[in-house]
Amino acid sequence: MKMVISTVIPPLITREHLCCSNQETEQRDKSLFESFFTASRKRDRMVVRSCTSPVNRDAFGFHRKMGFTIEPGDTVIDGIPVTLDYNRTGDPKVLFTKHL
Repeated sequence: MKMVISTVIPPLITREHLCCSNQETEQRDKSLFESFFTASRKRDRMVVRSCTSPVNRDAFGFHRKMGFTIEPGDTVIDGIPVTLDYNRTGDPKVLFTKHL
């Protein structure tokens, strides 16, 4: 499990990277997120952004439980907004935002 805080432009946003969340680790992952939110607030970051693959359905529910909303995308796959070429061509992602 890895969580990284990285500052991006605009300066009031932090980006979250969390790997391998599942039902067995959900409580621990929630605790990591809460620590991440606290650290972000201390650095005056008001928005947290995250992304996951469109096939990672478990992550959708987890992010929603943590207060994230799904951002609009370029298309919709199985009823979920998806940004098709997020990091590179052929790299679809579901994007999430949480306002702290």
